[in-house]
Amino acid sequence: MNTDWYYANSGERAGPVTESEFLDLRRSGQIGAQTLVWREGMTGWQPLSEAIAAAASSSPDDGSCTVCGRNVGTENLIVFQSSRVCADCKDGFFRRVREQGVSDAGGGAGSVRFAGFWIRLLALFLDYLTISAVTWPLTIAFFAFLGIGNMPNNQAADPAAVLLIFGRAGVFSLVLFILQAAYQGWFLAKRGGTPGKLILGLRVMRSDGGGLTFWRGIGRYFAFTLSTLILYIGCIMAAFDDEKRALHDRICDTRVIYKNP
Repeated sequence: MNTDWYYANSGERAGPVTESEFLDLRRSGQIGAQTLVWREGMTGWQPLSEAIAAAASSSPDDGSCTVCGRNVGTENLIVFQSSRVCADCKDGFFRRVREQGVSDAGGGAGSVRFAGFWIRLLALFLDYLTISAVTWPLTIAFFAFLGIGNMPNNQAADPAAVLLIFGRAGVFSLVLFILQAAYQGWFLAKRGGTPGKLILGLRVMRSDGGGLTFWRGIGRYFAFTLSTLILYIGCIMAAFDDEKRALHDRICDTRVIYKNP
């Protein structure tokens, strides 16, 4: 089949253009969702959004990208609801999701809205309050067990005693870190978001629309720790990213969205 495209430009037919040229025109915005297009195999001229939807429904498993139409194999496609997108089209596809609020390439009724910096900060604060309800009593009990405040002067001057205390404190800190990572992993995998995010109507998803596994959720917490270690710059990145991604979102291929756009 001839894969060259024709499209309407100011009321005139333009083309033919190759798939690569057609994709470039889409990326540049010269061809939009409502632009009339045609290529061999279509019954007539259609808005691009309808042509893509028809292609998606007529050949759901043939390994073709629903944006550019190229057959790249099913293993090389990102599945997002009713759409299948190749790597070359991914950035432009999700940019349109953000701009048009459309969750599939055919212009369906679903929508996606990315959560911004401030609401994510509020969710983080709520999560801090939630987990502090567990970690602070544990911390107080731990230091009471060590008896640091009641340590005799001669013991405080003993390097071995001080080293033992620091060692125990290090182990305790590691345990708290593991608990917080497990908290993140379990809630992200089982509930789609931590309590703070769920309270505010947010959830965390993969770039293909899928959920997170337990281990990816834990990995995201490690990546979040990295975001905070660099003076919170990794978190602040969400305020300037088109898809509101922080550094840990980029590392783990996640997005934070509103559950009910």
